[in-house]
Amino acid sequence: GTQEDPYCTIQSGLDAAGNGDTVEVAPGTYLENLVFPTDPDIILISSTGPEVTIIDGSAAAAPTIKLWATNQTNATVINGFTITGGSGWMPGNGGGGLLLYQASPTVSNNLIKGNNSVGHGGGVYSRENSAILTNNLIMDNTAASGSVGGGIFLQENTGLTARGCTITNNSAGVAGDGVFVLATIVPVLIDNSIIYGNGLSGDDNEIYIQSNGEVTIRHSLVEGGLSGIHVGGSIPVDWDETTNLDVDPEFVDPENGNYHVELCSPVVDMGDPEYVPAKDETDIDGEPRLMDLAVDIGSDEVDRSALPDSNENGIPDECECLADLSGDGAVEAFDLAILLGAWGPCPDPCKPGDPADTCAADLSGDCGVEAFDLAILLGAWGPCS
Repeated sequence: GTQEDPYCTIQSGLDAAGNGDTVEVAPGTYLENLVFPTDPDIILISSTGPEVTIIDGSAAAAPTIKLWATNQTNATVINGFTITGGSGWMPGNGGGGLLLYQASPTVSNNLIKGNNSVGHGGGVYSRENSAILTNNLIMDNTAASGSVGGGIFLQENTGLTARGCTITNNSAGVAGDGVFVLATIVPVLIDNSIIYGNGLSGDDNEIYIQSNGEVTIRHSLVEGGLSGIHVGGSIPVDWDETTNLDVDPEFVDPENGNYHVELCSPVVDMGDPEYVPAKDETDIDGEPRLMDLAVDIGSDEVDRSALPDSNENGIPDECECLADLSGDGAVEAFDLAILLGAWGPCPDPCKPGDPADTCAADLSGDCGVEAFDLAILLGAWGPCS
């Protein structure tokens, strides 16, 4: 097919594609259950993103997209779709949205939602592969009664990576409402990702690791922290206490399915500071993956570069309580006394924004405590928000 004479279905394009070919999909809703051909590495990409390019698998009792023993490598790409309506293949081998078995595609920038699997893996079923899942929002998926892995089911994987994903509001009949991991061959890496609000919030089912499953978690937010992870085997989870978070990610409107994060969310700029996005890599909305100091945790990137930052520490003024000099959660008389006691030029060396800077009352970052700083303090008077 061509732009002038396109194929009528996505499946027709896949069937005609050879190794290295690109199948670009125009906006629309496609009522299809896609089956990738064996062997060729194909790039399946939408032209305008997941909000307007929907693959709906509800017409058949099958996954929305299936790669079954097709041998694809990471050079196969599935990018920029809403993947919904899938119901899995058979009890035990589910994969409502995506079924990946002995195939290792790069699955990126997709909204995987509203799939209800008859077996394991409501959103994604991944077995015996080293797939890459990056910048996906995986939400509102279910694995049936007696099944596991509401968001993602992983088994016997050889180095699967989930990076920059948000996995939320999924549920499973038995365990692993967010992610279920079974008997890995090479450890699974979860990096720069949010796993929050799945199933019975607060229990140990955000991530469920059974048997000899090995999981490394870095620069991620998991509800409940280590307590939100069930480890059923003898291998402890590799959890980085210094970079992982257990806080509310501050979604914009989760009750109505809006899982973007607020401007002052604790996940902003808290991803791996050494991570360098690939050329033209974007978040789930098609915006640049890196906007400020570091990538954000999760599938959504927030741009705060234009917001006022008086002390030039990389955190906008509205996202920190600069004038709370005493650290008691409010701007009041004690803070005013501290500021007035520091009145005048700051001692050398003055390094605005440096956590070690001794001139904390220099709220404006101009190396002096003066009228402007007093105005900032008085403008912030009261409890910190």
